[in-house]
Amino acid sequence: MTYSFFLYDTASDTLVFVNREFVDLFPEAANLPAASKADTPMHRFLSGASAYSETRAFQNGSEFPAAFNDRQIPFELTRIENSDGVSLLAGIAKDHEKNNMLRLLADNLPDMLWAKDTQGRYLFANRAICNNLLMAKNTSEPIGKTDIFFAKRERESHADDPQWHTFGELCFDSDNITLREMKPMRFEEYGNVKGELLFLEVHKAPLFDAHGHLIGTVGSGRDITRQKQLETELSKANESMKALLDSSIEARFIFDRDGYCIDTNAMATDLSGYSREELIGMHALDLIPEDYKVAISRRLDREENPPYETELLHKKGDSVPVLARGKSMELFSKTVRVAAMINMLEVKQAHRRIEHLAFYDTLTGLPNRTLFMEQLKQLVEFLERHEKMYSALMFIDLDDFKNINDTQGHEAGDELLKIVADNIRKIIRKGDIAARFGGDEFVILLGDIDSDVNEAARLVELTAEKIRMKIAGMTGRSGHRRMLLRSSCSIGIVLFRDHEETPSDLLRQADIALYEAKKAGKNTIRFFNNAMQEAVDRQITLQHEIDIALQQNAFVLYYQPQVDTEGAIIGAEGLCRWKHSEKGIVSPGDFVPFSEKSGQIYQLGRHVLAEACSTLREWQRHRGMAHLTLSVNISAKQFQHPAFLDETTELLTRYGIPPGCLKLELTETIFLKNLQDVIRTLEVLSSYGVIISLDDFGTGFSSLSYLKKLPLHQLKIDQSFIRDILTDENDQAIVAATIAVAEKLNYDVIAEGVETKEQQQLLLEMGCRYYQGYLFGKALSRGEFEAVFNAVSSPGKVCLSQGKPFTASRF
Repeated sequence: MTYSFFLYDTASDTLVFVNREFVDLFPEAANLPAASKADTPMHRFLSGASAYSETRAFQNGSEFPAAFNDRQIPFELTRIENSDGVSLLAGIAKDHEKNNMLRLLADNLPDMLWAKDTQGRYLFANRAICNNLLMAKNTSEPIGKTDIFFAKRERESHADDPQWHTFGELCFDSDNITLREMKPMRFEEYGNVKGELLFLEVHKAPLFDAHGHLIGTVGSGRDITRQKQLETELSKANESMKALLDSSIEARFIFDRDGYCIDTNAMATDLSGYSREELIGMHALDLIPEDYKVAISRRLDREENPPYETELLHKKGDSVPVLARGKSMELFSKTVRVAAMINMLEVKQAHRRIEHLAFYDTLTGLPNRTLFMEQLKQLVEFLERHEKMYSALMFIDLDDFKNINDTQGHEAGDELLKIVADNIRKIIRKGDIAARFGGDEFVILLGDIDSDVNEAARLVELTAEKIRMKIAGMTGRSGHRRMLLRSSCSIGIVLFRDHEETPSDLLRQADIALYEAKKAGKNTIRFFNNAMQEAVDRQITLQHEIDIALQQNAFVLYYQPQVDTEGAIIGAEGLCRWKHSEKGIVSPGDFVPFSEKSGQIYQLGRHVLAEACSTLREWQRHRGMAHLTLSVNISAKQFQHPAFLDETTELLTRYGIPPGCLKLELTETIFLKNLQDVIRTLEVLSSYGVIISLDDFGTGFSSLSYLKKLPLHQLKIDQSFIRDILTDENDQAIVAATIAVAEKLNYDVIAEGVETKEQQQLLLEMGCRYYQGYLFGKALSRGEFEAVFNAVSSPGKVCLSQGKPFTASRF
């Protein structure tokens, strides 16, 4: 007896499955399902096995001693449980000596081994299949269970991934096929095991007992996942090689060591006129005209031939002039001869491409020193005829680049240089030129920066700073290693506008500035001109101070009164002042123009607008001041910001500003671009009751055609026309014309910069009824303004002439 096997349902006291050897021990088990009868050997055996399996010391795989005809035959017991508790008890009796040896052999094989009954339940499983496919606790656990049981258990432990373990169903399908065909079968099965794709080469066969009765299936499996991956990679490599050959501009022929063609590419068929099928098997000399065969035969004996001119015999009989080269090499463990040919008609084009490549750095793709010097020369010659805009030459050197080559290798150094080049390309403008001079030196030529030297220096400084910061820490890949390429750079800059300096002089000056940057401690920027460097430093400091001032709410509004013909205060213009910690009160002329250039104007303008709304809300709470208007200046950049309209209307809603109280003063530069968008924005603001005043009217590109299109309420006469209005007839004419236009378009007019009573009187005679200037008061703090208003205002006095109160429709 090799083994006896049974499956016993303990709940119903019924045998579910037995093999013939078990029937030899207990004949009453011949007919299934068979309920054990009391006081029979089989009943005593099953009752004892069941009781033994319920002891605390029992573990699956424990041996239950049983005696048969004075023979001790221990049974190896396994409990098969379900959600309701113990359902089946499986037992198998074996010859221990043989079983131990077979178990040792099976468990030490790397291949998976198993046996199953006809229902797919395991009768035997070795360690390999338990560990790699079933995730079983030991080799006893699979007995009586199916692959689907283990696949389901794995999936339930990873409910978030339904595809975590899918091999069970595949195994079950191939078992059925083997039983249906009743012959040994080979399968290649694949599915997910623990979330990873696994390929198995599986051999299965029907399993018969010693009497020829079908028990189930027996099988073995081998992991061929890596083999499949290699096959896929090899297939892709072959496809890539074929694609590479076919995409080449060269006609490529591969000959064996005897000179016969074994492969070729698409260009070879175009050049020779033969199809690929025709070329394969042809000898190399069959493609060469008679006059060239002797010379070519000598070249075929060489390991490698430099490019040489010859002719190729076309299928039609014509000779095609070609540039050829050949080389012997190992390909798939075979010695082959690879020949490449180019149609001489295309050589000139290829020659031009080669010449082009001569002007570019092969590693980074940037222009090399030769091309850069030619471009710099052309720029200097251009400046000889045009001297309006400043240009700049920037010399960049990587700090301690030698350390990277020494510690991480030249491959890492090359990777760093390529990353630096790519970042420089992304940072500079489209028309600027970047070049690699060799080693770790880069040069940038920035043209047409700005006509103002300070602004040009600031813009160059910004570009240099972006480059410096970008290079300060970059991540790159060298081969298969991931590394952090730590580096920094020093930058020297020379700014120029005329042609007095030669290209060599400019390079020398930039190099001197670079030396100063290195001397300053590396990872820094220096200008060749010390005075310019100081100016740039001041601008950088100013930009930083403005940022700090915005964070600390150091910008406040001062209020300059606006009055009517009777001198009554009708409102004020809010003028921004900077409460500097060291300089005291700083006027807007010292920071507003710079904030326009630095891009800080929007944040500054938003702060001013919010403070104006806050002031208006406070004035609404004082009955005597509720009628006052407050105007603030809006820069073109602030107005054109995408968020300006939404944020302005949000402020109006948040502070509850009534219609006719907030006035926005806009300059004509706002209307030069996207006029329709401007009109739509102004219409929305007007719908909220915002007064729109056109500031500095007459000083810019005034156009009467757009005045009639804009939803304006007021024109503000610039103080430059008021200053000499008493003596300058031109100023008088411009002011009179402005007032006349405003009257026709139903706009109000206010004059700023009024300093004398004579100026006011003349303006009054011309029809101007609102004024602003030192005659009525300078810009005051909020507390000072409110004190002045309370002092000059009397009960019952209205804000406009002719006794009409102020309304939004009036402006």
